[in-house]
Amino acid sequence: MKNIFLLLFAVMIFASCEKGETGPQGPPGNNNPAPLPVACFSVDDSLTIDLTHAFSFTNCSQNAVRYEWDFDDNTYAPVANPNHVYNQKGNYTVRMTAYNADNISSEASHVITIGNYSLFRLEYTQLYSFLNMPVTASFSTSNFNITDTIHQGDLPRTHLLADSAVYDFIVSPLNCNFLLTDSMGNTNNHVFFFYTQEIVNDKVDLNFIIGSDTTKLSLYYKVIYR
Repeated sequence: MKNIFLLLFAVMIFASCEKGETGPQGPPGNNNPAPLPVACFSVDDSLTIDLTHAFSFTNCSQNAVRYEWDFDDNTYAPVANPNHVYNQKGNYTVRMTAYNADNISSEASHVITIGNYSLFRLEYTQLYSFLNMPVTASFSTSNFNITDTIHQGDLPRTHLLADSAVYDFIVSPLNCNFLLTDSMGNTNNHVFFFYTQEIVNDKVDLNFIIGSDTTKLSLYYKVIYR
């Protein structure tokens, strides 16, 4: 009887130890893979004309323990949240690779453009009410002259421009001339300067005021590498 009791007790201890070694979750290692990584990052700016801008990258990856950055200019970084200055114009595809504890990788990328502002669209939303339609509107700088003929009922009027270096904003301030000529030969000429700092959200709103009357012209820009 005593021998049977000892045998049962030994079996219970063995079963208990075996369960504790494996456990409900199993042993660490290949039987318990790390969660898959999800690469993610944001950048403070993706379009700029400032060659000295220090781009700030914010890592939002999940399940990652190690990171590799490729800035597409033959420079790299192994940190989580780097800063980077290019010092030259160009289109750059920034790639970040995130690795989990099992060295499985995930990749995310963003395109950065460093170049010039280039005019690509004019939009007329209002003309002086005293002008006789049709009106010829001429917007010019030392590099180009853009002319539109605006008839009654045309407003708002949009003029899309071809992609060309002639419309690049490479001098600041830019000397501009805006001439309105109505069907009776009456003219209103506006000469002015504006700076790259006046471009907000890739747009400049120009308001020309005579008395209580206003002409409104908007210039739309994009950052382009040439």
